[in-house]
Amino acid sequence: MKNEKNITISKIAELCGISRQVASAVLLGKNGSVGFSKETKKRVEEVARIANFRPNRTWLNATQNRHGTIGVLTKKIYSIPGSGNVSSIIIEAKKYGFLVTFEIISDNETDLPQFIKENVVDGLLMFEDLGEELDAKIRQFNIPAAYVNINNFERPGCINYDEAGLMKQLAKHFHKKGKKNIAFISASSAKYNDIRNEALIKVCKKLKMPVPLSYGIINQNIATGNYEPSYLEIEKFLNNNLQVDAIILERDKFALNLYKVLEKMNRSIPKDVSVISIMSDPRISYLLEPHLTSCRLINNIESSAFGTKLLCESIEKRKSVKSHLLEYEIIERGSV
Repeated sequence: MKNEKNITISKIAELCGISRQVASAVLLGKNGSVGFSKETKKRVEEVARIANFRPNRTWLNATQNRHGTIGVLTKKIYSIPGSGNVSSIIIEAKKYGFLVTFEIISDNETDLPQFIKENVVDGLLMFEDLGEELDAKIRQFNIPAAYVNINNFERPGCINYDEAGLMKQLAKHFHKKGKKNIAFISASSAKYNDIRNEALIKVCKKLKMPVPLSYGIINQNIATGNYEPSYLEIEKFLNNNLQVDAIILERDKFALNLYKVLEKMNRSIPKDVSVISIMSDPRISYLLEPHLTSCRLINNIESSAFGTKLLCESIEKRKSVKSHLLEYEIIERGSV
C-alpha cells in the first residue's frame, strides 16, 4: 500500500478488516476501553505507518467534548510516589488517549492553577494537600480530581495507602511469632506516621500487648543518602529499651545500622528481635543476613499509575473519582 495523504481511521479499519472502534482504540492509545489482540495491534500499526497516519487530535477531542489532557499539580516533582514516578503517569494516561501537563505550585498558593484558568484540562491529579482555600476554588469547576497519598480521608477522590491496616497486619504478625514489645523507628514527622502510630497503639491494646514505643531518627542525612549517623541514635534507643523484641522500620535503609547495633548487643535476628521494614527494596533486603522482611502494596501496584487510571476512567464516564485505600502485604523473609 502506498503512502496516502489524509488517510482516515475508517480507511485503515477497512484495509485491516476490523471495526472502526478497534482501529481507533489501537491508533489513539485507548486500549483501556476496547479489547484487541497483539496481532491486530501489530497489523493496524503497520498499515498506519505505511500510510503515514497522523490523528487529528483537536477534532477527536472536540467530538468527545474534552481537551484530551490531564493536569498534574504538585509542589515538587520528587514528591510523586512510586518507582516509575512521572513516567508511569504518562504511560498510563496514554492508554486512555490523554496527554499530560504538569504545573508546579508554591507553598501556601491560593491562586488557581494556570491550566484551570485557561480551561485546558479534563481532570486533575494531585500529590499535595493544597489547603482548603485553593481546594475549594478548584472544586467549584467540577473537574474530576484524584488526590494521591495526601492522607486526607475526608476529601473525595483520595487514593491513600492503608497505613492503619498495615500496622494492624504487622502487630498481628509479630504477635503470632510470640513477640510482645514493638518499637516503630521512623524518619519523619509526616502525617502518615501519626496514623501509623495511632493504629499501632490501638491494635497492641486489643491484642493485650505492651504499649508500643515510637522513635524518630533525627540525624537522617537523607538528602545525601548518608544514613550512617543514625547508628548512634539507634544504639542509644535500643540500649535504653532492652525489652524491645520486634522492630518496625519506616525505611529499609536504616536496617544496616540496626543489624550492626543488634550484633554488637549480641542480640540475634529473629530469635531475640524480629525486624520488618515498611519500604521494600529487594537490593537491600537480600544484602542483609538474615534477609530483611518488608512490605509492599498488594499486587505491587504503583500508586501514581493507579491514580492516573482512576482519573482517566472517571473522565470517560463523566463521574467523580471514588476514594480508594491501597492495601499492603508482608513479604516475609528471614528477619521474622
